[in-house]
Amino acid sequence: MSSTSPPSQTKKSKPIHEDNNETVAPKYKPRYAHEDTTVVHLKGHSKNESSQLLSWLFNSLCFCFSLKCFHKKICSIRRPIFLYLAIVAMVCLALNQKSLEHPVSDDYMLAKIQSHGLFQTLSQSKWLSIQEQVKQNRKKQKETSNWIRHGDRSWHADFNCPYQHGVGERTICHPLGIGKASSDRLAKGQNDCLVYSVVSDVKDLTFEKALLRVLGTCEIHVFSSHGLPNGVNPPPNVHLHTWGFRGSKNSANLNESNDLKSMQETIRLLGHEGKTVDLFMLDCDHCELNTFQDWFYKLTRGGNQHAVDFMQIMVNVHGGSANVLEGFFNHIQNEGYVTYYKGSKKGETRWYGFLKLSSDFFSF
Repeated sequence: MSSTSPPSQTKKSKPIHEDNNETVAPKYKPRYAHEDTTVVHLKGHSKNESSQLLSWLFNSLCFCFSLKCFHKKICSIRRPIFLYLAIVAMVCLALNQKSLEHPVSDDYMLAKIQSHGLFQTLSQSKWLSIQEQVKQNRKKQKETSNWIRHGDRSWHADFNCPYQHGVGERTICHPLGIGKASSDRLAKGQNDCLVYSVVSDVKDLTFEKALLRVLGTCEIHVFSSHGLPNGVNPPPNVHLHTWGFRGSKNSANLNESNDLKSMQETIRLLGHEGKTVDLFMLDCDHCELNTFQDWFYKLTRGGNQHAVDFMQIMVNVHGGSANVLEGFFNHIQNEGYVTYYKGSKKGETRWYGFLKLSSDFFSF
């Protein structure tokens, strides 16, 4: 973004950082080690309630049968029969332990791995059906002769999110899955739930509060060069930063502006290098068209990744030339995202939702 309107004269909320050397949280390990998703693994499964229930019923029946036999024949029971019943009981216990070690079949693992942990209850057949749908939708998109027709964008959603829900005024793909995916990362020593929310003019924090009600706990960073209106205070875990975003390739005289920072500067300032951002919500004045390349910029120094990975992007896209808009959408798609949401057009803007999947998902 090459320029921004001057900050309002209302009192700004104090930024979370007084010193540029401070960070919000300690650095975490780089996000994911490479994982071969062509082979389905059983590690890290969640417990399957149906399997546990069946195992519990089976064990209960065995126990009741043993008690009945013991009660009726305690005086006349012979040692071989007693040993037989003991062996049956031990087998039941062994089966129960086996079900706890591997409670879920590999039927759900393909979706879990290729969605980076977001979908943990989708069967393999359902996931492959969604994959085929994306393939066909992208084929139709390529066949569109005019990318812009009659002033309306013809870029369409290609991914039907199975658990799409409204959070505040925004539409998020499987918000409950965000909590599960972030918990899995935390168990691996990586960062917990993390959200970026960029708004040019914040009127309230309705979306952020609604998101916290769904997730329970999450570290949310709100970026707005205008700060918050008087009387609006961020709840716990919501951190305000009084700057907006500009492209890293913008003119050098913007580097000294306190109201604008690049994505790279922001990541370094907050100490978020190598972290996963579960949701990136962006509603700014055309800044998305000037900054989108920076969202995916990767810089590796000394074995550490000086960037973040956005798992889900919800952005309000403004009008622009066909070449600029086509470059915007194609770039996001080439970075491994599907389009799960296309909102209604309001003036010259339209909301879009993008979800990152593993490269193996697109092997069609």
